[in-house]
Amino acid sequence: MRMSESLQKNVLEVGVGILLNKFKGKSRRDTFFFEDILAEYVFDCQSKGYNQEMRCVGQEWMSRVIQELIPNTITKLPPDLFFNLIMRKIWINLGLMDDLNVVSKNDLFEFEIKNEGLTRLVGKNELAVGLYMGVLNALFERQVECKSVSQTRELCKYSFLILKEPFEIKSKTKEDYLKLNHISPINGFTLKDALREGIFQLNSNRVCFRGKDIGPIENTVFHIIGHRGILLENVSTISRNYFKQIIEKDASYEKKLVLLKTLLQVMGWGIVNITIEDKDKITIDIKSPPYGLLVEEDNWDFLIQTILGYLQNINPNFRLSSVQQEYEKISTSFSLTTPAKHGRAIIKSRVPV
Repeated sequence: MRMSESLQKNVLEVGVGILLNKFKGKSRRDTFFFEDILAEYVFDCQSKGYNQEMRCVGQEWMSRVIQELIPNTITKLPPDLFFNLIMRKIWINLGLMDDLNVVSKNDLFEFEIKNEGLTRLVGKNELAVGLYMGVLNALFERQVECKSVSQTRELCKYSFLILKEPFEIKSKTKEDYLKLNHISPINGFTLKDALREGIFQLNSNRVCFRGKDIGPIENTVFHIIGHRGILLENVSTISRNYFKQIIEKDASYEKKLVLLKTLLQVMGWGIVNITIEDKDKITIDIKSPPYGLLVEEDNWDFLIQTILGYLQNINPNFRLSSVQQEYEKISTSFSLTTPAKHGRAIIKSRVPV
C-alpha cells in the first residue's frame, strides 16, 4: 500500500495537529519530520565520534516501538513471516525503504534492504544498525550481537546473532501512550488539505515540501535524543541551513510565521499558536504535542532547536529564552538579542502564502 492509498483509506488518519498510523499494528501517533535535518544531525554526530551512541539511540527506540505498539498476534508469527510479510509492508508503506528480505537460520538473521531511507541520505551510519537490533531485542527478549554490516546508498546487508542473555526495557504502557497522544477533533487545515492545495506534493511514495522530502516517524526517537543531549546545540544550525534553502526570502515576517505554524500542525506536532510581542519576542504554544514511549519525562528539545533554526532565518539574533512544560502543552519563547519594537500580533492564519 502506497502513501496515497494510506491517506485515501484513512490507514494514515489525519487531523488538525495529529497523524494516526493504523497500519498493521496498534494505532499510534506519527509525525512527519524533515528528513534532511535528522539525517544531517546523525551525520554530524558520527563525524564527531558518536557512532556507538547513534546505534544505542536506534536500538532503544525500535525496541520500545515493537514491544509496545505491535500486537502480540503479529510479533509471535514466525520471524521470516514477521519481517518479510508484515514489517516489509509497514516500512515500504512509510517510504523507509524500497524492499526488504530477511533470512534466518537458528539464531542468525541476515537482512537485505534496498534504498534504506537514512542510509540513502547519509551513507554508512550506526542508527540504522541499532534499529534492526532493537526489533530483534523486542521480538526475542534477548540481547543481540551485530556480526557484519555492509551499507551503500542503494543496498544494505546486515547479519545479527541472537544471544542467550535476556533483554528488558521499560516503556509507557500502550494505554498511557494513547491517552497522552489523544487530540479531540477540531476543524482546520490538515495534511490532506496541504496535499490537495499543492503545499505538499506526493512524489512516488514520498511527501515533499518545496523539493525536500518529509517522512512519517514515531516521535519517541526525538525524546531519546533530547535526553541523551548529544550535540543538541548543533541542531539549530542544521535547521537554519536547511530552511534557508526553502523559505521565501521576500515573504513578510508574519507570512514566514504563518508557514511555520502550518508546517508544525499539518505534520502532526500538535495545535500551534504563535504570538508576536513587539517583534523582539515570539512565543510558540503547542497544545497536545506528541508524547513518546519513554518512562522518563518527555523531552522536546530537538523540536525546539529545529524551530529556533527556522526563526533564525527571520532574524539571526533570535535566541531561546524560556521553555515551560505543562500537562499536554509546551510554551516556548524566543527573543532577539537586539530588540526591535513593532507592536503585538497573534498568528492565526492556517494556510501559508
